[in-house]
Amino acid sequence: MSRLDRYIMWAVLAGSIQVAGALLALLSVANVLSQLEVLDDTQFSLMELFAYVLLRLPHLAYEAFPVAVLVGTLLGVGALSSSGELVAMRAAGVSVLRMARSGAIAGLVLGLGLFVVGEWIAPATENTAQELRALSSGVHPGTRLKDTIWIRTGDRFVGIERVLSETLVQGVKIYEFDKSRQLTRVISANRARIEGDGWRLWDVTGTRFTPGKLEDFTAQSEWLPVPIQSRILRVFLVKPESLSSIGLYRYISYLESNDLESGAYAALLWQKLTSPITVIVLVLMAFPFVFSRLREGGVAQRIVTGIFVGVAYYLFNGAVVSGGQAFGLHPAVATLMPSMVLAVVALLATARVR
Repeated sequence: MSRLDRYIMWAVLAGSIQVAGALLALLSVANVLSQLEVLDDTQFSLMELFAYVLLRLPHLAYEAFPVAVLVGTLLGVGALSSSGELVAMRAAGVSVLRMARSGAIAGLVLGLGLFVVGEWIAPATENTAQELRALSSGVHPGTRLKDTIWIRTGDRFVGIERVLSETLVQGVKIYEFDKSRQLTRVISANRARIEGDGWRLWDVTGTRFTPGKLEDFTAQSEWLPVPIQSRILRVFLVKPESLSSIGLYRYISYLESNDLESGAYAALLWQKLTSPITVIVLVLMAFPFVFSRLREGGVAQRIVTGIFVGVAYYLFNGAVVSGGQAFGLHPAVATLMPSMVLAVVALLATARVR
């Protein structure tokens, strides 16, 4: 790798990191302000509030980073264009495609870094942040308070009103069926906790259905072999976007084993796995603008262009992924198609630069 390649790569890396830092600072301030509005409800202390915001930074960075890379590339490489350095490189015989290749290598480095954050750092810190918020408010903000969460496991259907942590739930209703699909028992419990290979229920009331009669029962506590583990409850504690690929894969396997719809989670899994490719494509998309319309443009014009292109990409990507699910397209194909199409467009537009 030549010094020239490293110079272009550094322009992309430095610009992307600077924009990501500025965007993350803005998002953090917005997050603090949004939490201040509900400070009385969550009963956060000031230190807990800042701890919560800091713990959410990796997740915010993961969501904002692709657009930051696009804007950062426009700013970093655009600065080289404004100073005449790119013109000098081309006069020395360096092709535009070679410059784009150097940018793509920088995009690969950034994409791999994004993948590491999304797989190991963001899921752990986001889960800790939401646990901190749950402890402060008594009710997790991401759980469904009006609509009961329903989970199927074998011949049982489990309804949960509130998921308080990875091991503790509140407001449980269980419907048990026999092999012939006849209802055999309905159980209600005030709360339940994962204990061993099942759940410990407290304040239990229920009804047994036997041929010719109904029998009501109550119990202070009861243990049931309900095979719903903490990794399943974790899905309802945090947004699916905050889960690692392994967490999503386990949940998809659970859904498929119980004949439940898993298409949306499969698409999300492939989006996470292909995030480095997305970052590379966004870097490549910046180069045609740098060499054409933005050659004489200022910083504000580059930022606006970057935001516009980024929003257009995400709208296109969302439409293709949603359409793929509707028409039965494999999630991998639906996820990769927008990136591949825009990569070809970006390379053709770069090659046509004069």
